Amino acid sequence: MFKKFVDGMTGVQMGNFISLAQQFDFLNYKTLVDAGGSIGVLSVMVAKNNPHMSCTTFDLPALESMATETIQKFKMADHVKVMNGDFLKMDCQKQTSLPWEMYCTNQVLATLRYDGKFKNGKAYNAQVAHLWTLKDGKVVVFQQYLDTKKLADAEKR
Repeated sequence: MFKKFVDGMTGVQMGNFISLAQQFDFLNYKTLVDAGGSIGVLSVMVAKNNPHMSCTTFDLPALESMATETIQKFKMADHVKVMNGDFLKMDCQKQTSLPWEMYCTNQVLATLRYDGKFKNGKAYNAQVAHLWTLKDGKVVVFQQYLDTKKLADAEKR
């Protein structure tokens, strides 16, 4: 049942992973860490399309053998490594093999896009960042950053 779930999620995400790997300009990057990387498909697609990259897929131990299988299937073992663990339980002071400082703080940053229409029917697409500050596992502060000029320009068109 677990493998079927993972395979289903992989199937849903595959097209996006391929698009990102082919369309994003990775030339200025040497490494990628996919924390929560499941069976490693994103890391494999990035490495396959960007041979200068060294990628690591990180997820829970239950997914390690499936990630290793994915990497072998695509013959990417020289470019993609598998690590397992639970980054919510890691000792940040002892972890040195991956850049975990982003997981060892009390903040979570997400970048995304808002795509919609104003009440007047005019469409917009704007980049957004959400920053959550946590305390004892609960959100205590939420900040949103939005390119309001793009919204204003889109509404005027």
